[in-house]
Amino acid sequence: MDEGGDEMINAGMMTSSTDLWETPQDFFDELNMEFGFDLDVCALPENAKCERYYTPKDDGLSMRWEGICFMNPPYGRHIGRWVEKAYQEAKSGCATVICLLPARTDTKWFQDYCLKSNDIRFIRGRLKFGGSTNSAPFPSVVVVFSKQMKKGVEDMEQQKYPQDEEQNEYRYISPSWVDGIARGLTAGAKKHPGETWKDIPSDEHLSRAMRHINLYRMGDRDEPHIINASMRLMMAFRTAKDEEVMDALGLSYEEDDATEERP
Repeated sequence: MDEGGDEMINAGMMTSSTDLWETPQDFFDELNMEFGFDLDVCALPENAKCERYYTPKDDGLSMRWEGICFMNPPYGRHIGRWVEKAYQEAKSGCATVICLLPARTDTKWFQDYCLKSNDIRFIRGRLKFGGSTNSAPFPSVVVVFSKQMKKGVEDMEQQKYPQDEEQNEYRYISPSWVDGIARGLTAGAKKHPGETWKDIPSDEHLSRAMRHINLYRMGDRDEPHIINASMRLMMAFRTAKDEEVMDALGLSYEEDDATEERP
């Protein structure tokens, strides 16, 4: 995981000597209509988005955050401290923090904190920060840390759901999802006749499923990634069962393929 990757972001900035990227006003206005912000936790007087705000002189990392907070932190090497602060303030129940961040899913701060958030919204395309006519050299993401986060986790652990009492629960399976998988399998059968997918090990199907999931989370909508991932998971389930049988017989895919190639 790349903690220092934020230096690469800074190197590609329109003003490379700074790690401050002013939030586009129209983008902030849309978020503000949804959340109604009380506090901008890291701002400059000339670009603060709320009446209440913390400047570098105030040192927002040492201040208490309350209410509905907006955070567009410096995108330098200390960005992880800001994300951790947002997570901790929400977890303690003091604040709900909506963060505008670079979409660096490979970083430690993203995996340690953002993946525990209430909501992750990958922004399609690239923002134009600070009134610039040029798009940023990196994609962005909105991460929501709600002050209900801790309570929500506790509730999920304690709450009883109808499916807890059901032996087989089918009502949550979307018919359109099943139909999408069937359509995808039909298209795949025409493109690759002969059920060749059965010859691919389950681990490879799982890897391809993860690729589709990651692309979807990164904001790619050029393909039906959720459907494609679902098909790959189904194939992995089926081939894993076949592998269990082969293992019980003392065989493997490699040995089986070699046997078929013999005259």
